[in-house]
Amino acid sequence: MNSELIVKDVEFHGDILRAAQDPDGKVWVGVRWMCQGIGFGEDKIDNERKKIQKDVVISQGVKFHSLGSGNSNTKVLCLDLDYVPLWLAKIAITPTMQRENPVLVNKLIDYQLKAKDVLAAAFLGDKKTTEEIVPVYKPQGNMIQLQFPDIQMPTIPDYSNRLDEINNKIDKLYTEIGKFATAMMNKNADPVKLNNAIPVKKEDKKKVVSPTEQEYYDWKKRTNEFVDKLSESSKFTDRNSVLKYLYDYINKTYGIVWDQEKREYRRRHSNISKVSTFDVIYEDEQLRSIFDCTLADMAEKYKNTCKIDLIMQPLIKKINDESANYTISYRKVYAMLRKTDPNINWVNLKKRYVSKHGSAGYSRKKVVDSNPELRAKFEKAVNLVLMEEDKKHEGGRK
Repeated sequence: MNSELIVKDVEFHGDILRAAQDPDGKVWVGVRWMCQGIGFGEDKIDNERKKIQKDVVISQGVKFHSLGSGNSNTKVLCLDLDYVPLWLAKIAITPTMQRENPVLVNKLIDYQLKAKDVLAAAFLGDKKTTEEIVPVYKPQGNMIQLQFPDIQMPTIPDYSNRLDEINNKIDKLYTEIGKFATAMMNKNADPVKLNNAIPVKKEDKKKVVSPTEQEYYDWKKRTNEFVDKLSESSKFTDRNSVLKYLYDYINKTYGIVWDQEKREYRRRHSNISKVSTFDVIYEDEQLRSIFDCTLADMAEKYKNTCKIDLIMQPLIKKINDESANYTISYRKVYAMLRKTDPNINWVNLKKRYVSKHGSAGYSRKKVVDSNPELRAKFEKAVNLVLMEEDKKHEGGRK
């Protein structure tokens, strides 16, 4: 054990928290002991360790010390006591946690409100009543208990009612945001009617779909349309890269641990062997609201990153194209390209694109968008198709 550190095991609500004081008087708290005391499993502990080290502010209070765990020379992640409340406050209390593990939630709140004071008292004491605090040492290790004489201690306010009130307001806010995000998604979605029948396998045609299931299918279809649309932007390579960005963003911003959410979903649905992230999201109204909001923001942010989409808009509107991904419009333009420039070698263009960007998410549309010369030819073909459509309309009026 590091001889320069004073290491102690401090009891807090029946848990043992290990911390140390360095020669400068600074107190360092073992993160693993805090997490285990709260009741986190190994996956959550690993996740918290990573978040602490990545956080711009909290990472400034990180240091590795030998606290005598296993091999005495092994250094473990420690956090400056002054940074502990900020770290604990950033651990999100999700609706799933409140529903599935209320004991852990209550314990986490206790840690957020009181743990720092107990640890500070163990090492630094109370400046006003230092002489009145009597440390009582137990035989095992350095663990201590602090006994206070019968003095008038300040009453700690009961925040439980206020927390319930705040959580209820947050739930309502997320619900309203979710409704707004859904409305925005419907407004900006491709002009494919969302209540169209969802393609099903032949053997499923006779299956009766309940209203609840239909709502889920509609939401999933609408979401996939947005993801597919985003995958065409220069920001992403394919739909998997869009989803990964979404999931990572929600994890970092809201503290949602997807593996944990899936495990809890499986416990609630023991008859389901394979769980998709979409299933988990849709079942939790608050989580769905967060997801829909994030997706709507992304759709707005990256909607104009694909130049081909902008070039195609006049034609799509002209022929009132409601086909999936505007297939009819694109076929007309590519047919015109074959007429006006039959020497375009799509095989070689694909090879060049794949060598530069990789094969993930390859599409002819991306090849055109990444090649200024080809994009100019494409735009010319669009204008020619528009002229043909104008002639058709003029002939129809005659």
